[in-house]
Amino acid sequence: MMYCRILAECALSMSRRVILATSSETFDAQEFDAHIGVLAEKLEFIDLGSLTLGRPGWDYQRKLLKQIDAVAVDYPTADIVVLEGDKLVVPLALHRKSYSRMTVLVMRAPAPGMSGFLSGLNNLLKRVGIAISRKRSVNIKVLAPAMRATPPYSFRGYPAVPDPVELTATSESIETYRSEMKLDRARVWVGVFGNITPRKNLDLVAEAIMKCGGKDFGLLVAGKIGNDERNRCDSSLQRLKKAGGAVVFDTRLLTDRELDSAIAAVDVVAIAHSSEGPSGILGKAAASGVSVAAAGALSLKEDIERLDAGAWSPLSSQAFAKALQQANSRSFVDSVELADGPAFASALLGSNMSVP
Repeated sequence: MMYCRILAECALSMSRRVILATSSETFDAQEFDAHIGVLAEKLEFIDLGSLTLGRPGWDYQRKLLKQIDAVAVDYPTADIVVLEGDKLVVPLALHRKSYSRMTVLVMRAPAPGMSGFLSGLNNLLKRVGIAISRKRSVNIKVLAPAMRATPPYSFRGYPAVPDPVELTATSESIETYRSEMKLDRARVWVGVFGNITPRKNLDLVAEAIMKCGGKDFGLLVAGKIGNDERNRCDSSLQRLKKAGGAVVFDTRLLTDRELDSAIAAVDVVAIAHSSEGPSGILGKAAASGVSVAAAGALSLKEDIERLDAGAWSPLSSQAFAKALQQANSRSFVDSVELADGPAFASALLGSNMSVP
């Protein structure tokens, strides 16, 4: 929804007509209200009906393509933008129709040399789907990690769109958040942010903090976390507390300003997962001048090195403890000026941004 909001804001600023076509389920989602609610009166909407068919597969993509066909017929001069188009590129390449006014954003660019048969096959299929769709005049772009605003953008050999970084925190909002969450300045605060699922490895982060000494540290967990995940990590969190560490939860659906303030309020942002692809949290931390300790995905390593944002390690508690210490030992971290929302929209739509 964040990407929808950014595109809508930029298009509206140029007096473009904006129509958001999405599933029935989306309109009741908290994220829809948080990102689109303030713009709702300026937008038009098309309810595509229920697209929930369990885990998205070929049936889901075929149904989505039929909906796109209908939208293209009803709005023949519209520029159609499909976000999160990773699973759509192969069905689109095989589709009987081609769209010269369609832009598809692939959120995870095909990675070089992926290991494992299934991962390698999916990677190959994505490459082929992108190549065929581009030959059929579909504008395919990949989402690149947060990067400096120096267009044109390229990532892994594909035309790219930079993951937008927009900071809304102020010095006052940062201090307010720090005070409300009781983030004692005597401690080194490590933050885990976003939707907290097993993918975020919260238990590994807690174990790594204990290996750093525990009692001098605090762990801020800011974002949605379900009871199952909280229970799964409870033993690690309790051990951290017994070692003298502090654990603070902020499980609200955070506004953009609250999230930016939370990131700026900690000493180290912890990102530990094996999923390849851009990390919006890493970009926000780098732009805020907050050091990052990352573990796991090679894409995180690439981003850390490219932005000089902190330290990276393999995905283990012992190795991550060293990354935390390295990230925290940096005496000063320069904030990095990164591509923002308008840069994202301009790179995605190109010359179409100026079409009335």
